[in-house]
Amino acid sequence: MFGRMKSVLFGALLCGVAAKTEANLLTNGSFELGLAIPSPDHYLPYSIGSTDLTGWKVIVGGIDTLDAWQATDGIVVVDLNGSPGPGGIEQSFATTIGLEYKVTFDLAGNTSGQFVPLRTVRVLAAGQFQDFSFDVTGHTMASMGWENKEWSFTAISTVTTLQFVSTFSRLPFEGVAIDNVAVNAVPEPTAAVLVIGAVVSSAVLLRRKK
Repeated sequence: MFGRMKSVLFGALLCGVAAKTEANLLTNGSFELGLAIPSPDHYLPYSIGSTDLTGWKVIVGGIDTLDAWQATDGIVVVDLNGSPGPGGIEQSFATTIGLEYKVTFDLAGNTSGQFVPLRTVRVLAAGQFQDFSFDVTGHTMASMGWENKEWSFTAISTVTTLQFVSTFSRLPFEGVAIDNVAVNAVPEPTAAVLVIGAVVSSAVLLRRKK
């Protein structure tokens, strides 16, 4: 009987893991879709107001996409300091009011201009924000030193806009680099936890009856 209970419990745990696996709410989180990157320059500038980078809109200054840098997903990376100056991008997606969402992304920086090594960016959504920084010291475009970052916000509307805005202006062309951006709802401990609790309670009662 106890072995059977363990099997049920294991199944419930698998359900819980499956419930946490959700699709990315963003379109083109790795920036692979959009205008082709021209060769031999290996970069493409996007000006303010541009929507040519599929799913995204340039909202400040300009940005560059590049395919000559080490990427973490696919071949394209975004430098948030365009040609030239600090830039920013945004994307809107459906959300549920009061629900928590987790933003994950990979962060590095344009490795030129290492005499001013610290690159900075602000991530914003639902009236909330967090600042992030990356030190490019010792990194190259072939070895970017990517760091995975995460940040959570609580939705206040049925549509939320996520923004990445460069806050680095000391060098005109060299900003933070981002890749592999995702947004997922943080699952509430509902069905799986209730099932596990019921199984444990049943096992305790059965053992008491013996």
